[in-house]
Amino acid sequence: MSKEATDRKDILTSLIKAVDPESGAKLTELDINTEAFAMLVAGSHTTSGTLTLLFAHLLRSPTIMQKVLQELDSKLDGHGTKSYPYPIAGLEDRLPYTMACIQENFRINPVFTMPLPREVTAAEGMSIDGHSIPKGYLALIMSCTTLKRFGVSNMMSIFLRDF
Repeated sequence: MSKEATDRKDILTSLIKAVDPESGAKLTELDINTEAFAMLVAGSHTTSGTLTLLFAHLLRSPTIMQKVLQELDSKLDGHGTKSYPYPIAGLEDRLPYTMACIQENFRINPVFTMPLPREVTAAEGMSIDGHSIPKGYLALIMSCTTLKRFGVSNMMSIFLRDF
């Protein structure tokens, strides 16, 4: 790397310059690419995916969209102007219907769908729903499966009926 490149203070340069304190090994090109991709996806894909899916649900549900717009119009009067810019602490407490839509969107379409593995460390292993998993094995769950009701594609109007 050139002197100019090594003086940069960004994540990519930090990954390139990283050295394992125990072995002295540097990250491989594959390691660097993997880490950079993970940071990119974790930082932008989840946000854009969440908003895209939220707007898709709202646009397909005109009654719900109208309630969200009414709540925003009534609760954000004067906000977003130069004299009262965003963000506003506690704003979500003033927007219960909108927040319920956002939470339901997370439930219906979670954007993080990676498995969450955990090693079984108990000497006797463990049992999950009657299935024995020995010590040393990995048990994992896809986070999105904990949030789904199978056979239901759009629960927004049902979920929000109490508002």
